[in-house]
Amino acid sequence: SGAAVEHSASGPVIRKLRISAGGVGPVPMVLANPARILEGQVLTTSLVVAAADGALAEINPISDVRGSAEYRREALRRLILAHFIKLFPHIIDEEVLLK
Repeated sequence: SGAAVEHSASGPVIRKLRISAGGVGPVPMVLANPARILEGQVLTTSLVVAAADGALAEINPISDVRGSAEYRREALRRLILAHFIKLFPHIIDEEVLLK
């Protein structure tokens, strides 16, 4: 699994967001749910969690020799959370996200 995040923000407000994911379906994909949840919003830890969970609703990973579907889902969720921790350390509560 892999994820990439592209964003523009004005302070704590997400103006534009694109999250792409690979290894979670037949082809890499841009995930729409996180953008719907976060764009135009003041960034909070709970919104980031909702965006990561929303991303999971869009994917359909398979289990194979490289990893189970459950592993791929959890890997994507944690990658998305890690991106936001890295990009917004002054806003996002790392301890809450990585429970």
